[in-house]
Amino acid sequence: MTPATDRAATVERQPANRSGPGAASRSRAVWLLGRLAAWCVVLTGLVLSALFVQAGAETVGVAWPVTHPEGATIAAIVRVRDGLPLYQNFQVFPHVITPYPPVQPLVAGTIGRALGLSVLETTAVARSLTLATSLACVGLIWLAARRAGASKLAGLAGAGLFLGLPFLDEWGFSARPDLPAVGLSLGALLLLLTSPRLVGVAAGVAALAFFTKQTAVALPAAAVIWLALTGRWRSALRFGAIWAVLVGVVVGVLEVASGGAYLLNTVYAHLNTPKNGFDFALRDVQPLFADAWPTLLLSLFAI
Repeated sequence: MTPATDRAATVERQPANRSGPGAASRSRAVWLLGRLAAWCVVLTGLVLSALFVQAGAETVGVAWPVTHPEGATIAAIVRVRDGLPLYQNFQVFPHVITPYPPVQPLVAGTIGRALGLSVLETTAVARSLTLATSLACVGLIWLAARRAGASKLAGLAGAGLFLGLPFLDEWGFSARPDLPAVGLSLGALLLLLTSPRLVGVAAGVAALAFFTKQTAVALPAAAVIWLALTGRWRSALRFGAIWAVLVGVVVGVLEVASGGAYLLNTVYAHLNTPKNGFDFALRDVQPLFADAWPTLLLSLFAI
């Protein structure tokens, strides 16, 4: 085969170049459309976040419970403020339950006691702390997204949608432990994403989230599974062991110190209540689709 024939055969074997001005224009249009959708999501998140902050600022000082279970939490905070036992046998008078672990009542009640605040002022402090942790969650989500490799715009879009979730309406600025526990869990996640050497610290923060709300177990479970699936078995075992030991020891101390009232209030009292059933949880999810469908559609379009 002559050199000329060889070159001709090589040319025939090469695939046809289908790129051109038309393909480049289409690619550019798709890129611009994606950026436009992402910015629509960001702007939607900013508007919803602003409405959330406005609602929270207008609510922290009201003189009535923002949510139905808030009264019991406020009563627990006031007991700490007054130097009374946090957990008591609710089966006898005054039949008041302390439904959650001690972190939030101890923090808010101690502030109220130190500053000599009234019941309403102490309640406003507790609600303000919840509102502050809700805002902190936005920053933690953005930082965690960036650590996980997301772009600045994608991280901003995801974080900006957090405060607009229907679940945060009232819960995000009332005397409830949900958002403080979420904030601590996100802090533990950020520590895990930052450095493998911070596994022990992350487990401690996750345990603190558990003692803010006793259902804060999603992050520890996910962390152990993620570390194991990425081949870091030692870190997975270390995280799980530290978290389990901390939780077990502190629960034991609280149970003994309260004379057996800690688990009575935070576990047994929740087992047979009608609000803890699957049907109730399903009804609680339904407003997400009814109220947040524009945000969901924008998110799917951006993806």
